[in-house]
Amino acid sequence: MRATLDAAGLRRELARRGMNQAELAAAADVSEPTVSHAMAGRQVSYLTIRKFARVLTITPVLLGSE
Repeated sequence: MRATLDAAGLRRELARRGMNQAELAAAADVSEPTVSHAMAGRQVSYLTIRKFARVLTITPVLLGSE
């Protein structure tokens, strides 16, 4: 199964953690094109979404980014 993520929300959450797309890809163990697809509003697998969620859950928000 596949779903579309809120690309703006994903960008916001990466910024809050000081991460870029390459860092998310490495941390989530997915390819950079997969992250790019998600950031472009294209569908990604539920497994990929779970991987992104895990990374965003364990990566702390930077002070002052809220």
